Amino acid sequence: MADSMLSEWNGLRLSWTRAVTSLLWGNWLVLDAGFRATEAILATTAPAASAIAVGEPCGLIAFALARAKKGLAPPREIYLAPYRDRINWADFPEWARPCDPDLFEGCSHEG
Repeated sequence: MADSMLSEWNGLRLSWTRAVTSLLWGNWLVLDAGFRATEAILATTAPAASAIAVGEPCGLIAFALARAKKGLAPPREIYLAPYRDRINWADFPEWARPCDPDLFEGCSHEG
């Protein structure tokens, strides 16, 4: 009698173990898919993000210039005030150059 009860408890324990494992594994797969999608999105912006994170204006400028020569918009970080004085805007096409800040003299708009 004790043997039959132990085998039933063993069977119940195994089925609960399988159920909990499959529940956790399913949640892990959902999270993993989200992380993989995020990695794929971030991989497309890796050159700009790495240049900004390191604080290399040269890397950011080179990346922006390469994008502008392909006809793509440069990253918006290139237009921030700390980088404006370090960039030779003559290298960029006319459409990619920032507007003249003197146009906005006396107003709160940075330009």
